[in-house]
Amino acid sequence: MAYRQEKFASTLREALGEILGRESLDPELRRVTVLRVHPTPDLKRAAVFVACPADAAASVLGHLQGAAGFIKKLLARRMRLRSMPELDFQLDESLEFERRLASLQGAVPEGDASLENAIPRGGLASLQGAVPEGDASLQNAIPRGGLASLRETGAPDDGGPPRRTPVKKQIAERIRAARRVAISCHLRPDADAVGSGLALCLMLRRLGLQADFINVDRAPSPIDRLPGYALVRHGQIHPQPYDLVVLIEGGSEERTGQKRLEEYDRLLIDHHLPSGDDRPSLAWVVPEAAAVGELVYDLALELGVEFDRDIAFNLYAAIAADTGSFKYSNTTARSLAVAADLARRGGFPPFEVSNLLFNSNPPEKIRMLTRVLSTLETALDGRVAMIFFRRDFLDRLSLKEIETEDIVAVARSIDGVQVLLFFKELEAGYYRVSVRSRGDFSARRVAQAFGGDGHHHAAGFFYRGPLAAAREEVVRLVAGQLP
Repeated sequence: MAYRQEKFASTLREALGEILGRESLDPELRRVTVLRVHPTPDLKRAAVFVACPADAAASVLGHLQGAAGFIKKLLARRMRLRSMPELDFQLDESLEFERRLASLQGAVPEGDASLENAIPRGGLASLQGAVPEGDASLQNAIPRGGLASLRETGAPDDGGPPRRTPVKKQIAERIRAARRVAISCHLRPDADAVGSGLALCLMLRRLGLQADFINVDRAPSPIDRLPGYALVRHGQIHPQPYDLVVLIEGGSEERTGQKRLEEYDRLLIDHHLPSGDDRPSLAWVVPEAAAVGELVYDLALELGVEFDRDIAFNLYAAIAADTGSFKYSNTTARSLAVAADLARRGGFPPFEVSNLLFNSNPPEKIRMLTRVLSTLETALDGRVAMIFFRRDFLDRLSLKEIETEDIVAVARSIDGVQVLLFFKELEAGYYRVSVRSRGDFSARRVAQAFGGDGHHHAAGFFYRGPLAAAREEVVRLVAGQLP
């Protein structure tokens, strides 16, 4: 199976597990366990192999086939894709399921709390129902750490035994095996990328590794005031010798600006689905995570790293920034729980992070904001707002272009606006367009129409051409999505 197919299959299997295990209103479907998914190379169809109690097989398969259209709609919403494959549900009627369950025995050490909450919510919740009553041999095959300890234990597509090592554990093993590790994040770094990268760099140094955080772009203020930022070097990783390169939010040259990445053994930690150009040797991608900071927190637990103040502060900042200080729709109960634990472990009051990230703008930044906000326009009966940044807005201001990255966060609070469009001029006739949305409106779908990507409520793309044409095309596309 090609890399793109494999990543899609993994994401689809996880989403199906959550939908059937937690979101389904049909009790029959809650008895289903998704074992593996085989998409076709064009991703237009997917065979979904499932297991359930033997006495309910025919009934369950009928329910699945009857609900396929509804499940597909839920998948499209969860995975935030414009089109979904046709689903062909098939029962795994061999003894393979029993063998796979039995092989999981001892996969997780007893009491390994670091893996709690890692399984896709509800993804294997129906596993207990698949064990025949009184079959002690199969019941004992479930690790004592609970079903939650099985997360990311994927089944390969060759029908062989399951990969008993979760991706997180594989990442940790690869890091432990290295001596010199380089870390890098995406261009125009934000607080999630920088905070997560700094925390990871400090973690690896505590483990005795030589770890360097190397980025192409400098971080804007106040992100460059995060603890440990002086460790960041700016430039290219190549040709320096490293055993391992860990990439934060972007596994390609286009995303990171790092050249000749293919010459290194590299890992990707991300909460965006990777693009076709992302080709790491191992990727840990969790789209449901509010920030990469949540994943690096999990990795710290897996590595057994003791959290000091700087590590905890940076990870808290990463999560706080990507959730808009826990106000955005991507904020989850887990985000809040992780942040609370980080504040406790780091021994700092949360308002210190908020003050640094959200209350530290220099007067020049406010002057620039007034110029941008003065361009505010609305469309479609006030449901769409647009703001514009021109390069000459920085004239007579001592700000760098990268320090304009967070303007969109200010304008997204306008009452009644469902979609915010921020057109930022990068050069004559060339713009980066940021899309922010609320409710069911998919910002990602808009960005993908122009070759970009992102999340459901936050996405972006580049546009080359006259500004008037960009406005017209984007608003027309937005109008087609709004009810």
